[in-house]
Amino acid sequence: MAATIALQKSLSISLSLLLVLATMPLRATAQEPASTEPSDYSGQGAPLSAEELQQLVAPIALYPDALVAQVLGAATFPDEIADAASWLQQHSSLTGKNLVKAVDGQPWDPSVKALTQFPTVMGNLGKNLSWTSALGEAYHTQSAEVMAAVQVLRAKALAAGNLKSGSQIKVVTESPQVIVIQPANPQVVYVPMYNPAVVYGYPYVTPGYSTATVVAAAAIAFGVGIAVGAMMSGGATWGYSYWNCNWHSTTVVYRGVAYYGNAAWHGGYYGSSVSHYGGYNSATGTYTRGASVSNAY
Repeated sequence: MAATIALQKSLSISLSLLLVLATMPLRATAQEPASTEPSDYSGQGAPLSAEELQQLVAPIALYPDALVAQVLGAATFPDEIADAASWLQQHSSLTGKNLVKAVDGQPWDPSVKALTQFPTVMGNLGKNLSWTSALGEAYHTQSAEVMAAVQVLRAKALAAGNLKSGSQIKVVTESPQVIVIQPANPQVVYVPMYNPAVVYGYPYVTPGYSTATVVAAAAIAFGVGIAVGAMMSGGATWGYSYWNCNWHSTTVVYRGVAYYGNAAWHGGYYGSSVSHYGGYNSATGTYTRGASVSNAY
């Protein structure tokens, strides 16, 4: 009887050990995926290539430096761009000091407020929100590369004979890598209108961007001059003269300080969707990377 009990205990212990050994590899295997998951994964995808960045900035690369700075900063606030563009349409009768005063009371970023001086530029950004969001994300995450792309395109337009000084703009080559564009008259700013697919001597086509005022010829045209000096006499501190591009430190400058745009940037947003640029979907008219902007262009 004692021998039988001892045998049963021995078999019970052996069976328990076998069960423990059998389950250990299964538990280790189940834990493997969690241990190999990277802890710093951002889901943002690969940075844009130099070619993609050139396509992205092609519609604005030939703007005067301060206007380029305002556009890059404002593009990191695509939701505010949409709001401001709509607001401008509803208040188109406001001009001069009355416009400055009304804009100054809005909750928008200074870069967005500054663009209210240029309704055609604001309108293009508002109508092409997919492109605007992509441009904002590119500047916020690849500022140096974006600024370099602008300079590459300016050099191409200069080499093609399509970028030159005149009564509207002054073009100065400070070095082989830096081309500065300023208003010929500091008090009056003319917005260049050109076809990005022609003006650079290379057929740049920007996905998601369209405008009814694209010029067919290679030459640069200009709209009506904007008297920025007169408008800023109202005392606002977000106007044209407070913005510039520092091509040597490769940043936008606002009031003498490097400016990177929306500090709360999470890939851009408009409506309820988030835009993580990483490619262009011709079916929807949007850029995508992980998610898509909620509106087509």
